[in-house]
Amino acid sequence: MSMTRKTLYIHAGGPKTGTSSIQSFLGTIASHLTTYDWSYEHSPDTTDANGSNCGNGLPVYDLLTADNFTQAALDDLLVSYCGSCTNAICSSEYFSSITPAHWKELYESSKRLNVHLNVVFYVRDVIPFMLSAYDQHIKNHYEQGTFDSWVEQADYPKHWQHATALRSIEAVLPNSSIRVIHYKERSCDVIESFLSLVGLEDLAAVERHAVRPRFNRSLTAKEREILLAVNRTSAGLAGKAARSKELADLLIHAQPHLEGECDACSSVSISTLTARFVKDVDWINDTFFRGGNVVSVVGSIVPQDCHETCAPTNGTDNSIDHIALGWALTELASIQTRAQHELLNRLNAIAKEYTDYYLPLFPRLRLPDDFDVIAYVLLNRDVLLAGIDPVQHFIGIGMAEGRSYRFFERRPTVGFENDSHAISHEAQES
Repeated sequence: MSMTRKTLYIHAGGPKTGTSSIQSFLGTIASHLTTYDWSYEHSPDTTDANGSNCGNGLPVYDLLTADNFTQAALDDLLVSYCGSCTNAICSSEYFSSITPAHWKELYESSKRLNVHLNVVFYVRDVIPFMLSAYDQHIKNHYEQGTFDSWVEQADYPKHWQHATALRSIEAVLPNSSIRVIHYKERSCDVIESFLSLVGLEDLAAVERHAVRPRFNRSLTAKEREILLAVNRTSAGLAGKAARSKELADLLIHAQPHLEGECDACSSVSISTLTARFVKDVDWINDTFFRGGNVVSVVGSIVPQDCHETCAPTNGTDNSIDHIALGWALTELASIQTRAQHELLNRLNAIAKEYTDYYLPLFPRLRLPDDFDVIAYVLLNRDVLLAGIDPVQHFIGIGMAEGRSYRFFERRPTVGFENDSHAISHEAQES
């Protein structure tokens, strides 16, 4: 299979370098790109709650990592990306995680198809990246601790994959086909920098309407403080991660223009991260920046005592407090309704299990003939709240303790010190 000489740019991230903004821009103008002899095929039709998507490269990633991968299927897929245009773009952060073997398949396919393959990769300084990842964990993964405590527990192979990704690419492609950009230098105009890199300098000005606000900015100090408090006070509650994400989305969507403010990063954390990543940083500088001190571990971060926080500089405390207060009041108003639904669902599940499983075994279970499973969990709230099987609890413990198991039953209260017993007897006597 062969085709007229074409150029395919694979935008492989890296993560947390404005990839979503680039992908959103390209997806918005995908139908217009053909007028410039450029193709952006397989753009997702839907976006997530933040307005971002995974880019148009997911079909390539899925095929490369599939058990039924074939070279012919990959060739056909790459042809579809190029379409009738001379140039094409394929973008996905997932490319940051593929292996040298996957890159070899891509490179060999491009040679078979007479396609000039280029890879574009933005690399970010380590600690600014980690601070951004920490904010992401606060927003979406229920993080409760400080940045320093998070660094101590971080799964490093899952963070700052930039060096790992670039090593996989560099092992296969010639350096002339790898375009590495320092994110710090172009973070304010990442879309323009990408377009300039691929030869579409004038496109951003023409299609300026397609440049949307940032989707996933870092948190301000005030937002971080509020979200950490929500995460800490939601411990043990159902839907705790969704709760903090909901508030984070409200805060960011209401004020997408705000600049994130770094959390405190102690000298200990800086030393830890430097020891872990300095060799990777040096390799990137030597390989792609001619040994210059372009990429660094620390970046522009100033060491701070681990108990300090950055003073808010956005002047938006009142707006942030107003949004958070409104969300909290709405949340409080819905607690009773949710609690009622959760209680009814739990009681229904208990009743169904009792009817389907225990009633056929009733003669052998040593249960009283008048045992009422719903009354038992309502009169002994510790059993209900703990999610314990009420029948097994009554047989193993409750019967010996003399626990109440039906409504309007009157039992001696002497010797009962359990709070749930006191409540159950009061309920019976009221």
